[in-house]
Amino acid sequence: MAEDFNEQLPESINVVSPCIGVCHSNDAGDYCMGCHRTTAEIGAWRMADLEGKAKILCRAYMRWKQDGAPDPDDKLAQLNHAEMAERFRLMGFQA
Repeated sequence: MAEDFNEQLPESINVVSPCIGVCHSNDAGDYCMGCHRTTAEIGAWRMADLEGKAKILCRAYMRWKQDGAPDPDDKLAQLNHAEMAERFRLMGFQA
């Protein structure tokens, strides 16, 4: 995954926590399947400045996009995916 976020950052970003209360890791244990942040990013969120939060959001957005849409039969995963799509859209990302 690219570490250069500038091309992914929206021109204007609304920084809000991406947490949707679905706190469980992906199969590899790399990040939360709800907000798509790593445990380090979740821990750093409260103390991060605006730029730091924007970078965390960008990485989470890239993971979310890379994961793609969940199985159509998994209605809960579909709902969570739609919630994140709306949150990212409201933050300024093209979900």
